[in-house]
Amino acid sequence: MIRRSRGLLLAFLALAALGWLRPRVQARQEAAGIVIQGAETQGMASDVAVPTLALGAFRGVIVDYLWIRTISLREQGRTYEARVLAEQIGRLQPRLPAVWDYLGSHLAYDLAATANDQESRWAWIQNGLDLVREEGLGKNPTSSRLCYTLSRIYQDKVNSTFDEHHLHFKKEHALRLSRAGIRLATIPELARAPSLGALLSQDPDAARLWAAYARARGLEASEVDPSALCASYHRFVVEGESLLEEALPGQREEVALVSALGQSPAGLRLLTTCAAASLRAIGFDPEVMRRIDAEWGPLDWQSSYSAPLYYSVQGIWFATQKGEVAQKVRCRRVALQALKNAMRFGQSQLVYDPIERRLLPLNFPNLSLIPRLEQLYAEGEAQAKAELVSMAEEGGFEAQDFRATAAFEVNQREARKDFLIEAAILFSEYGRDIEGRLLLERARALYPEEPSFEVPYRDFLLQVITQRTADAGGMDTLDSMTQALLGLWKQAFTALALGEDAKFKTYERLAIARKQRWDAYVRAALQEDPSAARRLTLDARQIQVRALMEAARALPSGFRVRLAERTGFPAERLFPKRPGAGQ
Repeated sequence: MIRRSRGLLLAFLALAALGWLRPRVQARQEAAGIVIQGAETQGMASDVAVPTLALGAFRGVIVDYLWIRTISLREQGRTYEARVLAEQIGRLQPRLPAVWDYLGSHLAYDLAATANDQESRWAWIQNGLDLVREEGLGKNPTSSRLCYTLSRIYQDKVNSTFDEHHLHFKKEHALRLSRAGIRLATIPELARAPSLGALLSQDPDAARLWAAYARARGLEASEVDPSALCASYHRFVVEGESLLEEALPGQREEVALVSALGQSPAGLRLLTTCAAASLRAIGFDPEVMRRIDAEWGPLDWQSSYSAPLYYSVQGIWFATQKGEVAQKVRCRRVALQALKNAMRFGQSQLVYDPIERRLLPLNFPNLSLIPRLEQLYAEGEAQAKAELVSMAEEGGFEAQDFRATAAFEVNQREARKDFLIEAAILFSEYGRDIEGRLLLERARALYPEEPSFEVPYRDFLLQVITQRTADAGGMDTLDSMTQALLGLWKQAFTALALGEDAKFKTYERLAIARKQRWDAYVRAALQEDPSAARRLTLDARQIQVRALMEAARALPSGFRVRLAERTGFPAERLFPKRPGAGQ
């Protein structure tokens, strides 16, 4: 009887404690944004809504257990089982960003690494991006963590050069944006475009064109998706060099109609509206792109190097709204690195190769980003210093926030120095030496302790570019000079093939200057030791031919032909012989 009384008393105390704790736990869950009310399950899939409502208060306990188990399985290398459990957590607790972070990363990193061919690997990466964007951000639309995850996947898996198939990934991203119509109008025009329904109801000419396009495809107007028109335009106009003459008889009406859209005002309005809808469908909202361009651009949004900025800048916005200092610093750091990469390679062109009969991606520097980057580095360093002073004066800050801000301030100063060096070189490569000299002067004023900035502008360029194009070492060995000249001429011939004449002239000039310095060094050495001629004489013509051949090997077939035409070099020597040829 006493034991039963004690048991009832303990049960009563437990219920009382639960009643006291429940409102407080509920308030913290609501503040964290992970509570889903019954009304909020409308529109959710049944496999998410039913467990969410049925488990009630026990859902959090189950999610905690499954998450601990998921981490344990992943540490054991049992990735498939960990993924299945993570998917269950996503159904039970869709408002937990860490789950979607894990699932998307698992697809884009772990499973992509198991694929042997480039198409399968790209499919896994794209699936990871789509999962985080559609499922994760769809249920957590202001999650700075998921924005960071998306920007990190683009940086690591698409834009880095560590994967042997990285050029294929960049091409597929550019094609996806191009097929969605990113070049059919300016970003402000796409942002202002009305919905398709609004356009068709207000613009009779556009409505007639839309109905004609639907008939050409054998469909009702209501059955056609806006992305279909953009895809058709890309196929028949952008890729028209190979496809127009190959169109089947049943396609000729569609080809003629689509090809003429860009020649009429109503057609352009229809294309712009369809492009805006298509871009939103694949996760790139023109209004967001317009805002980012105003703060961080101008960007070429067809390039994969702009994609990390699309998400990291939104992460900065969301983290600022929520007061997430450490997360804001993480997103800002990846955004600045992404913008620097866009400065290096962020101009995208899809060029048709008539020999290989396909579109090929070419990436060029986006020099218009240099002033914006200089401004952002200066603002970031000043802002970090101000935040550190504010934290020290006011107190009450999180230790991790202070450490993150302090590290960011140091990082910004060093990153700004590297940026100034690289930007000066880029300006010089494209014949904009006045701007390059101004940047070097600015670097001298900001970093007086840096000895490499004290040399004259031409010597600075020759020194830095030679170091970057080859491990040149000193001026005292034939091998070091051969590698230096080889690197400079290879860059020159690559630029010539791609039509970058200003860059070709810069590298040609630097190679000639380097050779002249070597000749002066050899003449001085011969005065002391006449026998030095045997070990110091180099064959400049042979180095040029070798650089030309190496540059050609890295180029698509059509560009090798162009390189042969522009240099007068026999084209057949730039194409590798097939096994068995000539036997």
